[in-house]
Amino acid sequence: MDRIFTRTADWFFKPGLFCLSPFFVLSFLLSVLFFLAWPQVDIWFSSLFWTPEKGFFLRDHVVFRLIYLSVEWISYGMGVFLLLWAFAYGLHPFVRRMGGGRFLCSALLLFVLGPGLVVNLIFKDHMGRARPAQIEAFGGQADFVPPFVFSRECERNCSFASGHASVAAWLLCLVLLFNGYGKKVLVFLAGLYFVLVGMGRIVQGGHFLSDVIFAFLLVYVVAALLQWSCIKKPAG
Repeated sequence: MDRIFTRTADWFFKPGLFCLSPFFVLSFLLSVLFFLAWPQVDIWFSSLFWTPEKGFFLRDHVVFRLIYLSVEWISYGMGVFLLLWAFAYGLHPFVRRMGGGRFLCSALLLFVLGPGLVVNLIFKDHMGRARPAQIEAFGGQADFVPPFVFSRECERNCSFASGHASVAAWLLCLVLLFNGYGKKVLVFLAGLYFVLVGMGRIVQGGHFLSDVIFAFLLVYVVAALLQWSCIKKPAG
């Protein structure tokens, strides 16, 4: 039984790739404490891209609009591709002989549980944090609320955490799972894309800096917990 479980775990996630190390846990907790102790950092950073006359003046810039739309294109495109791959993998022996089953399962599980369940369904729809463009400091009517603080300033699809940034974080995790030629370049490009997506949502007034940072951290935590659940030996 142990051998079967170990082989199944290795098939889903490569041990050691994602890890909730003491350093990561400490960094996560310090990040939470930082934004709780100095929540005005979020307002200050967003204010760099806002003026009383024009509001968030880069909101409709073509570059950031394209970056915003690209996340939806990637979400739908990758979703359809992975589902078709899974369908073919389950039906056709030739596809299974090509390999890639571990990557396929990792990608689907992480997308559903990371950006899907944790970021969007749990946090965005229940934390109640208003977006930058909605708060009084930037011409709106809602009160500013720090991250990880429940409120009623927003009913659903709220600011914390960034759904678009979580998809970019998911893509970065997929690249980290990839083992092939040019991985370092792909990791750099995926990391750059995450930064561009996150900055795009900030300059558009859609999210705070902490929304973007914790979008990545939450997706990483989900990846680490998925890996842990696979490689942990069952009791007895």
